[in-house]
Amino acid sequence: MEDVGDAGPASPNASPPLLQVRLSRQYRVSAIPSLVLLDSRSGRVITKAGREMVSSDPEALTFPWRPRALGDLLAATSLVDPQGQVVAYDAIKDAYKGLYFSAHWCPPCKAFTPQLISVYEKIKKKEGTFR
Repeated sequence: MEDVGDAGPASPNASPPLLQVRLSRQYRVSAIPSLVLLDSRSGRVITKAGREMVSSDPEALTFPWRPRALGDLLAATSLVDPQGQVVAYDAIKDAYKGLYFSAHWCPPCKAFTPQLISVYEKIKKKEGTFR
């Protein structure tokens, strides 16, 4: 595992600051410590949540911590439509899905949510398979 952080001048793994900046930008590192796991064959990101995975799975039982498929996640949870009715995942598995994360105290969220609702209603009329 390569240490791309500030390892100090005596460390054999010390990376030039420019490389650290480039990698931090490429993998959108916003806080440290951060652990990004890559597939060495394809170069694709396995997870950017490596730090959280180390903490939640200290025995590495589910390593390499590949994310679960969206369908698996949604099928394992209760889904509720805007009218408060529970919806089975099978009923929407072929639909477009939008996941919106917001907070009631967030000013940008308060401004964006009404816009999203308006566009969502238009999309629903045009494309009935958007949930």
